[in-house]
Amino acid sequence: MKKSLTRNFSVYMLKNMVSIIVPLITIPYVSRILGPSGLGDVQYTQSWVSYFSLIAGLGISSYAVREGAKRRDEPQKLGEFSVEIVTISFLATIVAYLSFAIFLCFFKTTGAQPSLFLVFSLLIGATGLNTEWICTVFEDYDYISKRSIAFQLLSVVLLFVLVKKSGDMVAYAVVLTMPTVATCLLNWIYGIKKIRWKYNVQTFSIKKHIKPIVYIFGVGVASTIYTSLDSTMLGYILDSEAVGIYTVASRLTKSVLSLINASCVVFLPRLSYYAGKDRKEFHALSSKVINALLTVTVPCAVGMFILAEEAIAFFSGNGFEAAVVPMRILTLNLFFSALDGFLAWQILVPLNREKNLLAATILGMITDAVLNAFLIPLNGVAGAAYATLIAEVCVCVVNVASCYDLVPFRAIVKNIVQCILAALPFGGVYSICVIAEAAGMARVFIMVICCPLIYIFILLLMRNKTCMDLLELMKNSIAKFKFFK
Repeated sequence: MKKSLTRNFSVYMLKNMVSIIVPLITIPYVSRILGPSGLGDVQYTQSWVSYFSLIAGLGISSYAVREGAKRRDEPQKLGEFSVEIVTISFLATIVAYLSFAIFLCFFKTTGAQPSLFLVFSLLIGATGLNTEWICTVFEDYDYISKRSIAFQLLSVVLLFVLVKKSGDMVAYAVVLTMPTVATCLLNWIYGIKKIRWKYNVQTFSIKKHIKPIVYIFGVGVASTIYTSLDSTMLGYILDSEAVGIYTVASRLTKSVLSLINASCVVFLPRLSYYAGKDRKEFHALSSKVINALLTVTVPCAVGMFILAEEAIAFFSGNGFEAAVVPMRILTLNLFFSALDGFLAWQILVPLNREKNLLAATILGMITDAVLNAFLIPLNGVAGAAYATLIAEVCVCVVNVASCYDLVPFRAIVKNIVQCILAALPFGGVYSICVIAEAAGMARVFIMVICCPLIYIFILLLMRNKTCMDLLELMKNSIAKFKFFK
């Protein structure tokens, strides 16, 4: 392994920090320009197209990273494997577009603009034909990060140039679609240069890949359904304004979750490599990462729960006050989603336990669908948030049971308890701000400055090992100290 995980983690975290900052800039602007109804139409359309993008993707990316990492040191085998995977991707993309065409012909009750479906349909091809898994196999996070940052900054510029009035929903769809399409094109250029593409008529076979891909695809289908089902069912049962409210409530928590989950992507090729060659290193690395993940997630969830009202007021403005309660519900989901995401894609997938993951995700999908149908008519947008939280808890419980023989959960539980205790004073800091009659943004500023210091101080008092290791990592990062060796 020539590339340092510390270096990979650092540059990928920089990319993901930009991914957090960009929505902080764009969400307030878009929410105010499009309003709840316009934002709801865009989200509603995107949620439908995501199902067909899922068909095109077919779960190939995660499978390709896992298997490609095992062949990385053998260029000929990697080249043959890549040809087989790309062939499957082309076939899946064709099926996805045919399904989408049938959908547009016979499904006339979406209530969204046809032009929105047309623009978002580009995501189907960009998802199905994306070869970013090649960059991930070679752990080329410098390239991934620089490219991603450039496209995100460009999308911000295009947003302010193209989206200026409430009717600019199609322009906003173009801005959302552009980075994915452009990334797909650049990934092909990268792949052509990096891989020795080789078609061997004697060994060529896509059949051997179908079974594991189908399992991962099943996971993707169930996962996408129960993460997109909220918006879809809100649009059907209520209206597009409810979808807009829910979008605002979920977007901030999803941004933080994306940062947390995306930082873990760095470890997938290394964990896949260790899974096949060194189980001791696999267990050591996975334990370190999961504790670091939860040490960061707990204060994020607690802080966002407390500051939900200020966050909604700042980022979305008037008309979105109803998003505060569902946002608080979804911040509780942040912990379970982060833990579940790591166990699913960094533990179960590298160790070929897709069946366990599929069972957990199907449970989540069914739970979410049933609860949405029951809770949305009773509680509106908050009902959809409750359904998501309960479904994610169910999935997390099953995944923990599936990984119980692989991960030292007793030590992890101890770390979680310490993190929760260290985050409890956040409520006291907020209460002091309220008593002192500090303005909304002043409260946010005080919380952001004081709470991390209090959190770290309490963890150090409790001699929390993960906190001390993370601080040591930061201290020695210039000297290339390898915490995740």
